[in-house]
Amino acid sequence: MMKKIATILLAVVLLFSVLLLLYFFPKSNKQNDNESITGEEKINQEDFDSIDLSSQVDIKIITEDLISQRIEDFTIRYLSDTETVEATYHESDISVSVSLFLETDPKLIIKEAIYEDIANHALHIIRFFPEVNNFNYSVWEGNPKHEVITITLDDNNINTLEPNFSKNTNKKDNGIETAFIDIFSTAIERKAALSWKKDFDISIKLNEVESNIEKEVIINRIESFSKRYFRHLETAQAIFENGDISVSVSFVPSVGSFPIKEDIYEEIVNHALRVIKFFPEVNFFTYIVLWQNDEVITLTIEKEDIKWLENNWFTSLTNRNGGFKTTFVDCFTTVEIVGDALRWREVADHNTVLP
Repeated sequence: MMKKIATILLAVVLLFSVLLLLYFFPKSNKQNDNESITGEEKINQEDFDSIDLSSQVDIKIITEDLISQRIEDFTIRYLSDTETVEATYHESDISVSVSLFLETDPKLIIKEAIYEDIANHALHIIRFFPEVNNFNYSVWEGNPKHEVITITLDDNNINTLEPNFSKNTNKKDNGIETAFIDIFSTAIERKAALSWKKDFDISIKLNEVESNIEKEVIINRIESFSKRYFRHLETAQAIFENGDISVSVSFVPSVGSFPIKEDIYEEIVNHALRVIKFFPEVNFFTYIVLWQNDEVITLTIEKEDIKWLENNWFTSLTNRNGGFKTTFVDCFTTVEIVGDALRWREVADHNTVLP
């Protein structure tokens, strides 16, 4: 009996021991797991902080590169003589260095014009990128190349750039001698540049030369276009008068079985519209329609009607699309018809017997 009781007690003790083990060991493992997860979370947070910091650095570099590129691209477009340009960051400031190579005849160079262009270039940049606190310009010319002017613009002069530039621009507009050179911190002129013209007085003559060239180009373009446009062109002439242009054209109309006046008027209006699209200085058109060596229709479009030419042309197209008669004749200031043209149809009418 005692042996049986002892066996039962031993079994109870063993069972109790097992329960204690099951109770304590899983808890310990669970605690370790929790501690492990917490450690991983800490590591992940540190990685995140590191990634975030790295991203901020990348954004800063990308921003600086973008701004530098914008300044360099603008410089190449704005200063046509640009040979090299570099916009460089120094901490939070920007330095811009530009090298210009002049291929112009030294006799035609005006130093004040160079200084004005450079000052205006710097002014445009600082309006968008006030971080720029230093400009360096070097002007080169000749063969072999040699530097003739060195210009700098530092913080102090950048701060007064806009009012000083405006002051000189007003002087120029009023015919007063300018001093764009005084805008800069330094402007060192070497021997070659000392012989260049300083002021804008000679530029008047240059403007006259440029104006004459421009007139020749415009006249040639209008006359050449008219020759291509009218298949049977007789004459085409463009004349400058007090800054305005008068265009005169005479031609034989291209017709089918019989001339239709509205078709001829439409052809003329289209010609005039194309001309003024490119040369808005034109303020007077004269068209002469020839038929069997005679002038049968003379038309003019004067300044006020030129303003409304496109609108009147569009009205006629709208009428045509709506099945109504066109009124291209209304696009002209005057229309004079004589001779054979008196018998021509106004508009195409297939029900009418041809004369």
